[in-house]
Amino acid sequence: MENPKFSAAFSSLYSNLKHNRIGIVYSSLFFARRLLLVASTCFLTSYPAFQLQIQLLLSFGMFYYLIVLVPFENKSPLIFHELHSQNH
Repeated sequence: MENPKFSAAFSSLYSNLKHNRIGIVYSSLFFARRLLLVASTCFLTSYPAFQLQIQLLLSFGMFYYLIVLVPFENKSPLIFHELHSQNH
């Protein structure tokens, strides 16, 4: 993240994230959560209870990550993320 070329190309992916292990994995966890939600919706259509369990587990896991581990420098992105997640 100290490389100017890297920062110019990818700084929007990690803006306002802490520069430690907890903050760095945020984008990967967010993408994996969305990917698993889509995969469970598409491929597990015959098992709606299992879909619900997966979605609740992923949502509570992300909630724990955001509230307890706090990957952001300040709380404004956290509030935006929670409001955005409630609308989808």
